Amino acid sequence: MTNHLAIATVTMALSNILVDELSHELPDLTITMDRPDAPTTNPPKTRINIYLYHAAANPAWRNADLRTRRPKGDLIKHGQAGLDLNYLLTFYGDPATL
Repeated sequence: MTNHLAIATVTMALSNILVDELSHELPDLTITMDRPDAPTTNPPKTRINIYLYHAAANPAWRNADLRTRRPKGDLIKHGQAGLDLNYLLTFYGDPATL
């Protein structure tokens, strides 16, 4: 993938991993992907909020896959971007039961 869908796929994969690992312990768990300060009406009792707050180029992978060109200068292949994605995970629920 060479567009924003790659980042969305990583976010969804993180959500699926959390659901798979925690659904046995918390059957009513809900995963949301809202801004931390977003107003919520009737929030679920037990939820985890995943928020991507920073995406930056990884300096180690920056030059690993450069663009490939023909001798005349025509572009053959676009390079890949190595990114560091920083997520904020916020957990909500009853502290007595969790």
